[in-house]
Amino acid sequence: MSVDVRKWEDMNIDCLTNVFERVGWEALTLHLPLVCKSWYKVSLYPQFWKNLDFKSLHPGYIVSTKCIVDENVWLPDDIMDPLSIETRDLELFVDPDVIMVKVAISRSCGMATKLVVPFCFMEDWVEDFLMSRSFHQGDEKAFMKLFSMLRSLEVLVLGPFDGYFWAILVGISHHCKNFLALSTNGYIYEEEASAIVELLPSIKYLKLRGSRISHNSLMVILDGCKELVLLDVSDCTGFDAGDEEILNLASRIKIFISEGSSVGRYFDYLDFGDDYYFGDYGSFEDNFRDYVEDYESGPIYWL
Repeated sequence: MSVDVRKWEDMNIDCLTNVFERVGWEALTLHLPLVCKSWYKVSLYPQFWKNLDFKSLHPGYIVSTKCIVDENVWLPDDIMDPLSIETRDLELFVDPDVIMVKVAISRSCGMATKLVVPFCFMEDWVEDFLMSRSFHQGDEKAFMKLFSMLRSLEVLVLGPFDGYFWAILVGISHHCKNFLALSTNGYIYEEEASAIVELLPSIKYLKLRGSRISHNSLMVILDGCKELVLLDVSDCTGFDAGDEEILNLASRIKIFISEGSSVGRYFDYLDFGDDYYFGDYGSFEDNFRDYVEDYESGPIYWL
């Protein structure tokens, strides 16, 4: 009596689709394509690459234990050829993390709606993935190239951005017409606040929790971003949570969160016009991790 042996490659395409829609980009890059040729072909469908969440590339941001990519793992030899074909126009680098980021963005074919770039990966990601050795802070060309591949982007969760903020927003403004939500923390001077107003005037959801933002900078955002549904500036430094002028201007926003913010907690060389406040640093990393957890536990605030 013979026993029929079911083969992975014979799995119904609808079943495959159901499975592939439930996994992250790591599994789509490193695991599922290696099962068989048919699975590899299905893994290339752009609809499976809408959520480009790269927080697992930094161990501090791993929320789920499934499909974790170790930073020391190299891609198998038998998958390098198709990867090199997909990324040949993006310049391959030896860092496997950078390779996988390039592959994920390339395979999304412009359909990705969410991008998460974690703390501590930001600088390497910008220099290696976008600009290589010709990197210059504030150079818009590389970000224009990046966001031209992310035209359906709606949500960006961004680690501290240093000198890249304006260039990032220029790229989003030019290419991402469905953009709705930005979550980041960093130094929000009036220049950054004005950039948000000028380049993202229709933004709906803005989370700046844990940022260093002055009263004047926050007023610029409140006065300029008329379509905000949610503005989270809790646990910030540079303004007082009970500031009546801020609260009055923010009263039109459906969800405004400023609890825990104060003028003098942990600033370091922050510019309040002609004055500077000196203090201790807070933790960018802890705040960013909270952003990711909040997003996943309460997406209603975003979508």
